[in-house]
Amino acid sequence: MIVQGSDTPGGVVSSVLRADGSGWDLLTLPTVGSQETYLQDGEHQMHRIYMNGRAVFQFATRAMAEGVQVALSEAGLSVDDLDLLIPHQANQRILDAAVAELRIPAEKVYSNLERYGNTSAASIPIALAEAANAGRLRPGDSLSLVGFGGGLSWGAAVIEWTGPSQQALSVMGWGHRQRQVVEAGLGGPWQQFTARLRRGCLASRGWEPGSWP
Repeated sequence: MIVQGSDTPGGVVSSVLRADGSGWDLLTLPTVGSQETYLQDGEHQMHRIYMNGRAVFQFATRAMAEGVQVALSEAGLSVDDLDLLIPHQANQRILDAAVAELRIPAEKVYSNLERYGNTSAASIPIALAEAANAGRLRPGDSLSLVGFGGGLSWGAAVIEWTGPSQQALSVMGWGHRQRQVVEAGLGGPWQQFTARLRRGCLASRGWEPGSWP
């Protein structure tokens, strides 16, 4: 997912990032240089992801609900103002518990876990693109993104959607539609970058500037 600063109204309204190092060993990946600092208890194995499921569940449900609430408060909004919540697609039980704590209606939560399972850091961008393509987002809608990870760390954002409408997306081919979702709001700098890339590719193939297609 690519984001860029803009003077256009909308976009990221608020964001919050948090970390709690006291839970460093609950969701971790011991690797090169960490052998002496990780617990050598037979559970934390080098180069293998370790997770304390019960503790991470308790942390994740609390952190996700808290993150959304803080981000909404900083944006001057309430849960009732949200049009859609797109959470980190880690585990359906975690999602259900966090949503219950926030008291958000199920129809305002986007989940694709039943199709893909846990896609880790890619889950929010995938779900965001799917929601836009499915017509779940309209320009001006308020949505929240929230996720968590190792460290322990978590974060949330409130966004006023400024991407293309579903009607505009429906007339595009699949590949072009995905690109439009990603490029929404990027404007000139993205176009300049792709133009330079195209010129470089053509030049590498021996095309002269005057004969470029």
